[in-house]
Amino acid sequence: MADEPRRTEDLQEEEPVEKIDLGASLRKEHKAKKPVNRLAVLVTAGAVIVIAAVLAIFLPGLLNQEKENVQTESQAVALSDHVSGDVVSIHIDGENTFTITKEEVTAEDGTADEVFHVDIMDDAQLNQSTCSAAFVNAADMEADQLVEADAQDLSTYGLDNPSCTLTVNYSDNTSLVLELGAVQSLTGQIYACVQGENDVYILRPYFANIFGGSLLRYRSLEMPEISTDITNTASVVIEQEGQDRITFQPAENPTTFATGTWQMTEPRTLWLDSGAVSELVMSVSDCGLYEYLGTVDDLADYGLDTPWFSITVTDLDGASRTLHLGDLVEGDDIHYYCTIDGTNDVFTISTSYLAFAEDFQVTHYLDMFTNIISITEVDRVDITDGATTYTMTIERQEQYDEDGALKTLANGSPDYLETFFLDGAEVQEDAFKTAYQSIIGVTISGLVDDELVDESQTPVLTVTYTFNNGTEPITVEYLPYDINNYCVRREGSVDLICKKDQVDTILPTLADLAAGNLDEEEE
Repeated sequence: MADEPRRTEDLQEEEPVEKIDLGASLRKEHKAKKPVNRLAVLVTAGAVIVIAAVLAIFLPGLLNQEKENVQTESQAVALSDHVSGDVVSIHIDGENTFTITKEEVTAEDGTADEVFHVDIMDDAQLNQSTCSAAFVNAADMEADQLVEADAQDLSTYGLDNPSCTLTVNYSDNTSLVLELGAVQSLTGQIYACVQGENDVYILRPYFANIFGGSLLRYRSLEMPEISTDITNTASVVIEQEGQDRITFQPAENPTTFATGTWQMTEPRTLWLDSGAVSELVMSVSDCGLYEYLGTVDDLADYGLDTPWFSITVTDLDGASRTLHLGDLVEGDDIHYYCTIDGTNDVFTISTSYLAFAEDFQVTHYLDMFTNIISITEVDRVDITDGATTYTMTIERQEQYDEDGALKTLANGSPDYLETFFLDGAEVQEDAFKTAYQSIIGVTISGLVDDELVDESQTPVLTVTYTFNNGTEPITVEYLPYDINNYCVRREGSVDLICKKDQVDTILPTLADLAAGNLDEEEE
């Protein structure tokens, strides 16, 4: 169990007022055997008179203030004298009427723990820490001071018609029944009296907050637990007002032209950056609610009838968390109204948790490369614009040690002797890999607008990969799109666009490879 909540803070002891000896300074002045400057004497005398006058005015007040503070401390009044274990139940009759009880629960390891219950609330929705704090503070109840003994007009304190009645039942069969009245607007302190008595006390603001009669403060702010590990995540579903639903899921089958293991399955099928998806899952799992506002009849009052953003994360164990975001809290630019799991329970949540929602761009989660294919997986790459064609090939010969055993790398794969060719002519390895990098390094710049796509057009560039592992060849085509971008056709689908300048550098780089311009000078 978490550490037992501490009581409300004690009144701070006032520092003693420093005593000022005016005579000492004058005596020091007198002992200094220096020539007397009449003007200086007059100025000094005037200053002393001023200081003395100021002290005459303010020093008594400071001393009286100290005295008053001491008196305030001495006026603290104990209303009960118990420990938290003595509290059996707390009944609150105010804005809501409910009873808090506790039971001892023994864990499998034999340790005992306290579990609290509220009779009108589901245990799953209950804030156990708040209940525990209520029991701690109800055990040793202390008023800041007695405001008025045997008050004749309780209406002055809002106690003629109490806002809340608090009944604390103890294990010795005694009870404390407090009636709570008005709250001081400046201090937040609350007036109270023992039921049946007219002595009026004032309690610290904390008591108004915890015993003020509202069930809201006992509502848990915890959201359903979900796994933070993307390897245990089954799906992520995003819904934005006026846009198609987006679903992320683990890929059933890997692909050779993407590094990720996740796919967007709707509204399009696209490969995702697994790292970015992992960050999204962790952001949702780390979200914390700020305040519970209650169950409402009309979600439209909070902009939650049609949330501007909703996200559901479901793990492989079937646990899920759904977050719906509504309007910004009025007069507060750092919190949104929200609901969880499709209920009418309205909470607030800090904008600090919601960077992923406030500027959600699906492109941030896509695999950023159009065809990031490892060079170790290919034997041949054909590149053509229809007029010029280049063919890159790699020959690999297995290596054997002096005993005739196949040489392997640290990862267990064969240690090949590789030779690199362009159009049948051998080229330097580093120059070959530089050119290859220009081909696979093309990054996406967004999603296509289907209305701008004309798949009947001749590709600006076509790249075909032939693999060494039995995988069928893959062709990636770049088609005209707009003034700055080409669209990308992969496996028969056109979904992405990329910058022209990245694609337009490929053929010139291959020409440089052929001309030896990429060769490194031998030392």
